[in-house]
Amino acid sequence: ILVQEAMQESRIGRIAEDIAGRKGVKFVMIAGPSSSGKTTFSHRLSIQLKTFGLTPHPIEVDNYFVNREKTPRDADGNYNFESLDAIDTERFMCELLEGKRIELPTFNFKTGKREYKGNFLQLGADDILVIEGIHGLNDKMSYALPNESKYKIYISALTSLNVDEHNRISTADCCVGWCGMPGREERAQDRQLPSGRLCGAARKRIFFPSRKVRMRRLILR
Repeated sequence: ILVQEAMQESRIGRIAEDIAGRKGVKFVMIAGPSSSGKTTFSHRLSIQLKTFGLTPHPIEVDNYFVNREKTPRDADGNYNFESLDAIDTERFMCELLEGKRIELPTFNFKTGKREYKGNFLQLGADDILVIEGIHGLNDKMSYALPNESKYKIYISALTSLNVDEHNRISTADCCVGWCGMPGREERAQDRQLPSGRLCGAARKRIFFPSRKVRMRRLILR
C-alpha cells in the first residue's frame, strides 16, 4: 500500500510540474465519476503545486449549485443535481477572471441555498484555482474562461464493473462518455448522463454483445 501511495504521489508531482511549466494556466479542471476521489486528488495536487511556488485554491463546483427552487427536475419529478443546469454557470469564476475580489460560496444541502461565510479570494500572479466536479471538463460550464487558462484532468478508479457473472467493463469505458472528456463535451451535455450511467457506445457493447458472447450465455444457461 505504501509503495502504491508513493507511486501515486510521484505521478501527482509530475502533473504539478507540468502545470507549473505552462504559462497562463490559472484553472485546473478536474472531472471524474462520483466517489472517484476528485476532492482528495484536488487537495493532494494543491500540495504539490505549492512546491513549485504556486498558491492553489481547491474549489468544489458543488458550491455553485443554484438555489433549490431553481434546480431542474428529471422525468420523474426528482431534483436533478447532475444536470449542468443545476450549476450557476453564468457566475462561475467570471468575476475572478476579471481580477475582482469575490466571496466564494458554500452550498448548504439541507437548506438548498448558497451561503457566504467570509471566504474571500482575489487571483494574484501566483494563484491558481483547482476546481473539481463531474462537469469539470465540460466547456459549457467554464465557457467564460480562455482555453489557454485551463488545464484539464480526468480521474477514475482503476477497477472493473461486473455486468453479469461473465462480463466485465472498464470504469473508464463507462464514464468517459458522460463526464465531458475532451472532444465529447457536447455529447455528454446533450445526453446529460449522470454518474453510474453508461454512454451510448458502452451501453451498446454491454447490452448488445457479440453473437459469440450471446451463444456462450445460451450454452451456459
